Amino acid sequence: MIDTSEVNLAVRYTVTATSSTNNDIADLKIVGYSFPGQQNYISYLTNGQTSVQSSIAPTVNSVTVRIYVAWDDDTATQNLTDAQDTQIALNSGNAEVDVNVLFEQLVN
Repeated sequence: MIDTSEVNLAVRYTVTATSSTNNDIADLKIVGYSFPGQQNYISYLTNGQTSVQSSIAPTVNSVTVRIYVAWDDDTATQNLTDAQDTQIALNSGNAEVDVNVLFEQLVN
């Protein structure tokens, strides 16, 4: 959730998500994002893309950005088998994502 209730200018934001170094699930990957008004629509990442950008009008008080993750189950690219991934999860393994947000004020 991004709270812009104290901001009087439009804001552009860039969201970058990567698998955390504390992540125990080697096959966890960030697959997409959704922005306000897109609750049922995922912007899928392609061609090595790791970030997305949008903006907030000065009249909007807050927005929610959702980050979607999945396990790589492609036998040609996965690091672990499905059984190994499941065993890590059953042993309370971490599935963490690092998220960074860069803000830029937009001046008319």
